Amino acid sequence: AIRKGVYSHSKEEVIHITAMGKECQLRGQTVAMDACYGTGVYALSYEEIQQMLESQKIYLSPLIPKAFYVGLKEAMGQDALVEIPSKTLKKLSAHASPNLMRFLNAVSADPLSFGFTSSSQYEQFSSLTLYQLGAMVVKTEDYYCFTGDGYQIADRNVGEKDQLLLINACGIRGFHTTHHIAGNENHEIDRTIMKETFKIAMESIGDGGFYTLPALGMGVWGGTPDVYWGAFFDAVLETKVNLENIIVCPGHQKTPGTNFIGQEFGEMLAQYKKAHPNHPKLERIVNLFHYKTDVVLVAKHLKAQFPDRVVALQNASDPDVTLGYHVGEYVNNLSHPSTTEENYSAIGSNCLNFERHTGVLNNSLRIIQHDA
Repeated sequence: AIRKGVYSHSKEEVIHITAMGKECQLRGQTVAMDACYGTGVYALSYEEIQQMLESQKIYLSPLIPKAFYVGLKEAMGQDALVEIPSKTLKKLSAHASPNLMRFLNAVSADPLSFGFTSSSQYEQFSSLTLYQLGAMVVKTEDYYCFTGDGYQIADRNVGEKDQLLLINACGIRGFHTTHHIAGNENHEIDRTIMKETFKIAMESIGDGGFYTLPALGMGVWGGTPDVYWGAFFDAVLETKVNLENIIVCPGHQKTPGTNFIGQEFGEMLAQYKKAHPNHPKLERIVNLFHYKTDVVLVAKHLKAQFPDRVVALQNASDPDVTLGYHVGEYVNNLSHPSTTEENYSAIGSNCLNFERHTGVLNNSLRIIQHDA
């Protein structure tokens, strides 16, 4: 209904996002919202909104075949599964919802028809959790951030080139349990998954673009630097593209049982530079840990300075969003500044980008299998 509504409007029609004239309840008192969010007016045309919906693409890691992904999504959609289970495929096949169970049984009976090279490859693949599979899927789309400095609503005119490339990619949810999987005792599989995910992110940007990103998969998710930052640096070395800069705001909530809060990124960067002296791709990495910079505002200022270049902002997302049918996660009931997904959704356009709104699953050309 939302997609139909968006396309029912004239492309020239404009919506205005503003706090002026609006009120809210704050600690039992009625307050004017412009006292907090300012008097800016952010204007978007329906043509820009339509282009944003059509911009969404789904990139698949070489670790997950496209034929399997398409079938999996179709079965999940038929069963109205928005959030994905935490189980492995093997355990899920016996306890899944009806269409998903039928699909997994069909794959098990003939894995080659779903893009696997052998039965043994699918056997190993089916030992992974759906959360791990979620980290193999990256969604990108144009993103309009409605706020500026101070998180007040920004002034914008229709046609301004301020849209960012939002890269929705997630770490390994349930990281503390995946070491029980054969071959992943030291998270070797997890690191490979994340390396391919980072490579997809970089290559979706293209030569000459800017890549801005926060920490991913650490903090409350319990990921370790050797897996996540190690995968990131390996991807930087292996990527085919030449980015202008990779700008990292690596601070994160303290990883349980460690002292990691983001300082480990700089230490590992120094180690990689020592192992690969004067490597041009490593030299393009900017570490903003000590500046405590807001990654969203970094991306917005970069886009203002380079309006004709691709400026990408990574969303430290969730498998419910990358593989499932969710968008925004808990945007209505969590403190937004401390969570990436919720923050981006509260201040920008990505809550419109449910797959049923963008139509991405109806166009095979927008589902892209990435090469290793």
